[in-house]
Amino acid sequence: MSTKQTRSCALSLAIPPGWTPVLTALLGVGLPLVFVDKSNAELPIPKPSVLYYSWETASSDATSTDRILADTPAELDVAPELAPAKIASETDSTIREPVPIDFSTDAPLPDASSNSAADLTAPETTSQTPPASQPEEDSEPETAEPPVQVEFTPAGPSLLFDGIAPAGSGQTITDIEVRFFRRNGEIFEGHTRPSVFLREFDLEPGTPYDEVLAQQGLDRLSRMAVVRSAGIELEPAANPDEAVMVILVEERSPIVLGLYSVNPSPSALEGPFQQNPALGQGPDENTGLSADGSVRFLNLGGNDQELTLQIRGGVQVFNTELAFRDPWIGNDPTGISFNIFNQRSVQRVFAGGARDVDLPNRNTPWVHRFGGGVEVFRPVATDLTLALGVNYQQVSIHNSAFERDTFDRDQLGERLIVGSDFDELLTVQFSGELNRLDNLDRPLDGDRLRFGIDQAIPIGAASITYTRLSANYTHFLPLDLFGFAEGPRTLVFNVQAGAMFGDVPPYDAFSIEAGPLGSYAGDGLASGSRFALVAAEYRFPIINFELLRRDVNLGGAIFSGFASTLGSADDVIGEPSVSRRKPEDGFVFGLGLRADTDLGLFRLEFSINDDGASQVVLTAGEKF
Repeated sequence: MSTKQTRSCALSLAIPPGWTPVLTALLGVGLPLVFVDKSNAELPIPKPSVLYYSWETASSDATSTDRILADTPAELDVAPELAPAKIASETDSTIREPVPIDFSTDAPLPDASSNSAADLTAPETTSQTPPASQPEEDSEPETAEPPVQVEFTPAGPSLLFDGIAPAGSGQTITDIEVRFFRRNGEIFEGHTRPSVFLREFDLEPGTPYDEVLAQQGLDRLSRMAVVRSAGIELEPAANPDEAVMVILVEERSPIVLGLYSVNPSPSALEGPFQQNPALGQGPDENTGLSADGSVRFLNLGGNDQELTLQIRGGVQVFNTELAFRDPWIGNDPTGISFNIFNQRSVQRVFAGGARDVDLPNRNTPWVHRFGGGVEVFRPVATDLTLALGVNYQQVSIHNSAFERDTFDRDQLGERLIVGSDFDELLTVQFSGELNRLDNLDRPLDGDRLRFGIDQAIPIGAASITYTRLSANYTHFLPLDLFGFAEGPRTLVFNVQAGAMFGDVPPYDAFSIEAGPLGSYAGDGLASGSRFALVAAEYRFPIINFELLRRDVNLGGAIFSGFASTLGSADDVIGEPSVSRRKPEDGFVFGLGLRADTDLGLFRLEFSINDDGASQVVLTAGEKF
């Protein structure tokens, strides 16, 4: 089993027979232990008040080893009646009773036999592929037996598998199996049909194992919503030149509740939670105090189909969206997705500025959008996915989230929408993503390019037509400058640009205060028909700890960014940024905290801009 330690330095010790229970007793009370035998099967041992252990002795041939067989409940308080069953040796019929160690008393430890610390040997390298079993020799077994490898891993969330295919030696694949694992390393039946994973590989029984094809399939597998991590293991078959390919899958829970939004990418759909190629997700919003929530059904029918309901609520926002996504249409890797949404919020384009401009009744304009769309998407290469969608929406301006009265002009008589009452938008969108990141959830290395083309088709009284181009490039570079705990240190560089031609409705203009410059203080920044943005951020670990039995990795960030509308604010219908006297470019610098938890990533940032204004922002999710 191939594993990935994401926050780590692992200490490996080779322990002779007899010393394993002693070190288990001495070190098990303070560290989470993972015992690794030569077959690479990992047995995590939590910190208990009573630790049950037992050991068995296998034959002393070239592949035998002392195996630590531990069975402890996951809770910290272990009831005595939960002791493991008796365990029989593979080569010896003797039944050995598990021996309890009670850490809550000062009772002496069990006898550790006559071995001494001088018998410790150098760490033994664990191979990724289990060695083939050898027939037992007729000669007398040696008295000394191979040592047991004990690997100490730091606390904190980690992935079971590293997503790297083994090299192999050109063996013929006799069979392909799928093995499911829970997050704690426990094997179970799984929720997904094995064929859903097998279809991602261009390998099949009877063909030679190919590392490149295996890695390509593994990369596609790792991008599936239901997969948390994945790996491949080659197990020996009857003949030395044959192997069984085992696909190792760490599944996510089929129902996921989160205090964060879900943004599939690339997306050719409109909606408050859809990922734009540039400047973040959905239309720009000045939400104020708000919170996101999502419910995801990741694996409908065991087919990797996903149904997601998302809600964002706050003092200046109330958004809902329901989306369905199927990554395969029949036996073809072309996927389909559709959504319906209702968005009601204050957009940055109508807020802020050195001059306060409201509705004729002195209320802040609220933008209401109701619509939906359908898209098809397809991976055209291992790291490139394209999407094409059609969307329809109605856009209107109100003075609150639930007010029915509409407005088409502000208090200065400037247009808020193109038509009267409401605008209709019919758009055809094409988007793509070139993704070469090492991890989709928490990338540390690699780069990603997002790009998109939107074409508005004139319909309704407003008859809006425009072409919008946008691009977004992000590079992640591991860089060990400083840090205060175990964990990754990463420099992130981001550059974005976009342009619109034709009609530029104010609610669809590029707001440079969105995205990486979302923490810009003071009067805010302008919106325009063009923009350019560059930003950088250095991320480093501070401390890792547990809160309510949940792992929390607390890190820090130093960031800066610059953005400009390139003098295009007056191209927007109604010139909202001009009338509000917003600057068309700005620079921001700041410091932040990043809490990576099971509920999502939360960021607390303090920033100061080029005018000297500062503010503190608490938000969720990644910035780039």
